Amino acid sequence: MGWAFFILLLCLTQIIAFRIYNMEKAAELHITEREAIFLKGQLEGSLNHSITATKVLAYLVEKDLLSDNFDSICKNLLSQNPFIDALQLVKGDTIINTYPLAGNEATIGYNVGNNSAHREEVEQAKLRGELYFEGPINLIQGGKGIVGRVPISRDGVFWGFSAVIIRHETLIRALNIDPTGMNDQFVYQLIKINTDGKESNPYFQHDQTIDSGIYSEVTVPIGNWIILVKMKQPQYWVNAVTFSLLGILLSALLGVFSWFLAVQPMRLRALVAMKTKDLNTANRTLQKKAKELEFSNSELEQFAYVASHDLQEPLRMITGFLNQLEKKYLNQLDEKALKYIHFAKDGAIRMKHIILDLLEFSRVGILEDALEQVDTRQMVNEVCMLEKRNIEGKNAKINIQNLPVIEFYQVPFLRILRNLVGNALRYNKPDTSPIITISSTTHDDYWEFSVSDNGLGISEEHFDKIFVLFHQVDPGLGGSGMGLAITKKLVENLGGEIWVEAELGVGSTFYFTIPKMRTPTNKNL
Repeated sequence: MGWAFFILLLCLTQIIAFRIYNMEKAAELHITEREAIFLKGQLEGSLNHSITATKVLAYLVEKDLLSDNFDSICKNLLSQNPFIDALQLVKGDTIINTYPLAGNEATIGYNVGNNSAHREEVEQAKLRGELYFEGPINLIQGGKGIVGRVPISRDGVFWGFSAVIIRHETLIRALNIDPTGMNDQFVYQLIKINTDGKESNPYFQHDQTIDSGIYSEVTVPIGNWIILVKMKQPQYWVNAVTFSLLGILLSALLGVFSWFLAVQPMRLRALVAMKTKDLNTANRTLQKKAKELEFSNSELEQFAYVASHDLQEPLRMITGFLNQLEKKYLNQLDEKALKYIHFAKDGAIRMKHIILDLLEFSRVGILEDALEQVDTRQMVNEVCMLEKRNIEGKNAKINIQNLPVIEFYQVPFLRILRNLVGNALRYNKPDTSPIITISSTTHDDYWEFSVSDNGLGISEEHFDKIFVLFHQVDPGLGGSGMGLAITKKLVENLGGEIWVEAELGVGSTFYFTIPKMRTPTNKNL
């Protein structure tokens, strides 16, 4: 049974792999064909400018209306045709006028019929009786390009040509491809078909073989060119081979599996029973570890709380003795000593703030109040009352927009808002009144709140670091480096997310989300 299943599945997967191979190859060929057609359109679209310009010149010569206006007329035509570098009049086989003349002086008086290669192309243009391009060729004035000629007749007698010159650089710009004839996806080539049916030298000088693999070619009659486009790194075989190998592997595995199911059902049941026993043991171990972790977290929180309280007493003694020292010996200490006392007191105060922040950080996640209706606008008003001295001292303006009433925990939400508003007040630009805007938007499963300011802003490299414990973007502006870490822990413990968008020197916007319809299962978040 196992062998039969293996052979059946193997045949099926290899048939599918072969179809994938053909479909992927056809798809990549279609992409290449579209690129070739698009490139042809680009080329013909740019050369249409040449048709208009040369026909205008030919008409003026045929009707004897050109007189001495060749330069002015050509200047006007070139200004309207960005993909033309120069216009010429050829009387018989001799070039008599070129515009612009600067850089093209060598063309005046040149007889194109003296060169056998040019002569064949000239005859082809006469035979066609319409614009026909020669090239790519080396131009006599220097450089490489293509030359298009329209035959002119006066009174039924051949007079000469109106001609257009398009340099290599202009043609590349019109085609909008790399000068090397390659990009990440395709290899390009432009080949001239001579009157004898043979191919001339390719336009792009690269070593890529273009007439093999996944490639497509189109003909451009206006210059008797062939455009070839080849996919640089075809991938059609990758999916097919991958599927084929996976099919072989899957067939083998399922063949073995079917044999296993057919001959060893008792072993399978025993294995299920053993795995069930292992799973039950793992579940009991996991429950034990969860209880141990809960107990450990409780002990760590208690330790941080006690340590924070115990550390405050020495700081109070240090601050008290420094105050007494300054008060008692104020008249006996020089300015440097008083400065040192000030530094020591300031350090003690900062240490106290750090300890208090550590205490708060250790208590984040311990929820003591119940789920209730929270008016977030009222919460902002309470924050403004708590920060009244800072707001008035800095002449700050608080804008409130679209704040809802939500079902949430009041105290954590108030702590989040106060930390963010306090942060906006602290990091404001000098001599600029802070403008703080607090708003919200509602989504299906959560509310999104934002606190934006016009302060110093934050560079992108600090977007993640500012939420790390003790990280300060600018230590000279004060703070313990814990406010945003506490805020992040509060938001994430409540099931939300917090992030920042900012521009240095413009301001910052902190966003945080609050889940809707949160039903607490216990009081330890």
